[in-house]
Amino acid sequence: MNRKAKLRAVFTDQSCGALREASGSCRFDCTLDPCTVEVGGSAQAKRREDSGIAARSLRNLSAAPRGELAPRQSKLDGRRLYDAMPGIHFVLDFAGTVLSVNPSGAAKLGFAAADLVNADVLKVIHPEDRKAVARQLQCTAEQPDRVFQRDCRQIRKDGTILWVQQTLRQIANNRGAPVILLTSEDISARVAAKRRLARYRRQLQVLTSALSLAEERERRRIASDLHDCVGQRLALTKIKLGALQASAATADVAAFTEIREQLDRAIHATRTLSFDLSSPVLHEVGFAPALAELGERLAKASGLRFELSVEDACETLALDMQVMLYRIAEELLLNVVKHACAKNMLLALSKAENQIRITIEDDGMGLDPAAFAARRPKFKGLGLLSVRERLANLGGRLEIRRAGVAGGTRAIVHAPWDACALRANSTRAMA
Repeated sequence: MNRKAKLRAVFTDQSCGALREASGSCRFDCTLDPCTVEVGGSAQAKRREDSGIAARSLRNLSAAPRGELAPRQSKLDGRRLYDAMPGIHFVLDFAGTVLSVNPSGAAKLGFAAADLVNADVLKVIHPEDRKAVARQLQCTAEQPDRVFQRDCRQIRKDGTILWVQQTLRQIANNRGAPVILLTSEDISARVAAKRRLARYRRQLQVLTSALSLAEERERRRIASDLHDCVGQRLALTKIKLGALQASAATADVAAFTEIREQLDRAIHATRTLSFDLSSPVLHEVGFAPALAELGERLAKASGLRFELSVEDACETLALDMQVMLYRIAEELLLNVVKHACAKNMLLALSKAENQIRITIEDDGMGLDPAAFAARRPKFKGLGLLSVRERLANLGGRLEIRRAGVAGGTRAIVHAPWDACALRANSTRAMA
């Protein structure tokens, strides 16, 4: 392509017409650089954005090899990329003063870029987060090789809040001087999703509590019917049978004795079933005595030795929490009786800060904590997994450890002590 063709290629149609008319002066857009130049007797070029750059002659511009224009083009491309990048990007000095901000980022905050330049960047940070951001700015200035990141709130011009994830790092400007690049990514949708998840989790906890209370009410009703109706009728039948036996012939005594023994077994089974359904000790005496009665009853039935250690009676714990933790302790103790092949088991009750802790330990064959944590297929029963899920819904957790070198398992229940929040609902629901 000859020089005339090259020159024509960089002119707009309108400017080419002006040139053909040889009016002595015309304006054209340069395709190699977003600038406007004037063509006259000296053929000088001037950048539109920066009037401080010296003019070039049109002859030198058109004749210059393309490689000489590459650095200028690279800088322009970098600036365009910086201006068009999504997110909010501040270039700051070490004092936190804004040296530049991308226009799209400033627009997200409701400002023009010129409104933020030379201002303190903390101007757009929420007051509660300013101290932490100022500390990170200082750390970024002192540690040039580290990248700092945190979630914080920025304030738009209209006063609304924008949740962002900020990243701070040191970079060098075009003169090689160190500055701070603060990049903010909008995470408002993520924060809103977390809040919804937390709200759903709280609702699930309330529903779990309500379900447990409804189940306990039904258990108490059935246990009461068994005790007051079936149990009393069986006891009355036994009394009448004893009176009949006293007047019966000697030959019928053995038959009456066998019938009375069967009635004794039925009465005992009914009483045991009533206790299993709903512990009257829990509702009438308290949480710690109910755990003691539960452990002693299971130990007597299985031949184990049971020991109870109580650091805090926990009687101020909300009733629904007492019911749920009693059921969880019952499941763990039954697991020891059925599967541990142990000779001794210990139940310890304590309170630490704002949590209640129930520890159940045995000297049996042991349980692999890693396998339990990984939910491996060998755990086909629902007992421990259901305990873990119920505790998770309450905001607690189940911890499984080895009890010692000789073997055995220690199960530790951690549950929140939220009696104040739940006591009123519990009282109404259990009434």
